[in-house]
Amino acid sequence: MNLKINFEENINNDRLHLQKTPFRVYENGACFTNWSRSETIVTRDFSDISEIIDLNEFAHETAMGDIVAFNQYLDEINNIYSIMLNLEGSNYVFGVSKKYAWKPGIYDAIRLIINNLTDMNKRAAKLETIFNRRKYGEYAVENFEYRMKNLSRLRDNAKNASGNLIDSIDELMETQSNVINQITESTAQANAMSDKFKIYNYITNVSEQSQPSFTSMKLWTVVIVEPNEMTIVNNDGGELFKLPTPKLILTFNRRLYKVLSGQRDYNPTFKAHALQGRHPYINSPYLWSEDGIGNSSEYPWGVLCLSAFQDDIVRSLGKNDYKSFLMGIMNWNSIYNNSEIPRKRKLRRSKKEAKLS
Repeated sequence: MNLKINFEENINNDRLHLQKTPFRVYENGACFTNWSRSETIVTRDFSDISEIIDLNEFAHETAMGDIVAFNQYLDEINNIYSIMLNLEGSNYVFGVSKKYAWKPGIYDAIRLIINNLTDMNKRAAKLETIFNRRKYGEYAVENFEYRMKNLSRLRDNAKNASGNLIDSIDELMETQSNVINQITESTAQANAMSDKFKIYNYITNVSEQSQPSFTSMKLWTVVIVEPNEMTIVNNDGGELFKLPTPKLILTFNRRLYKVLSGQRDYNPTFKAHALQGRHPYINSPYLWSEDGIGNSSEYPWGVLCLSAFQDDIVRSLGKNDYKSFLMGIMNWNSIYNNSEIPRKRKLRRSKKEAKLS
């Protein structure tokens, strides 16, 4: 698989205006700077999905609930204990074969983790220290034992479920193909609706050095919204004034395995960034830089409030109906009720805006 992204040379000049934002677009992907704290998310174009992952293997690992539950818990175990293994000089990663046999080296890894939890890897100042360490680490070892037994139970369930998967794999692959085509075609139709809105789809990138975690991969949908003018109204629908809004970056991510298996994920994670401006529905910082210099913030992605439009927007996205999804975004960005949204301060025109009107 060719999974390389050249972030220095392959800049897409057609979207160069986005290079000074927390969303940066490249020839075959994009990244979200400081998406969560200092974490930067690297993605690849959705159209490259067959180059990034083996779709047949993806179907095997994500099609059935028991298999998904095992893989998700396996990811959790690796996230919790990988640091301990690294401290003990091991790069072992818990895993299984295609027939669900434990990856070789698991027993040595368990011993290393127990040694780390009880500090048995450290020198003792005196004899009693060894027994005290064992006593103090007993609770942590019991937690580790509980997690590993639970992992073993989930592995057995996944192994049994995998035996029932063979007969339906062709149907699963067909579902994947239909979903991929639907997303591609529906996005193209939505992008033809207006030159003020542009939708891009990406998936979590997988580096060549790592084994893909299919259950943790995300489908990222990004909407670039050009500057607009919102109508501010009161509870009676009466127009109060017009409010100019800046260029916006709206981001939504869903679990890729749910999307490709034909399930409707109505619980996406969404955030937004307003480029050097403010928007009544977004609390992102007015100024942003990667290092938070001066009065700027180092956390660019703010809470995105979809208000009364949320159900229409989220449900359309969950159905991969990008035309309806974009219609919801358009409506969301065109009107703001100055009374219904809980805010400490209502929107008011500045003196300068009042004079201009």
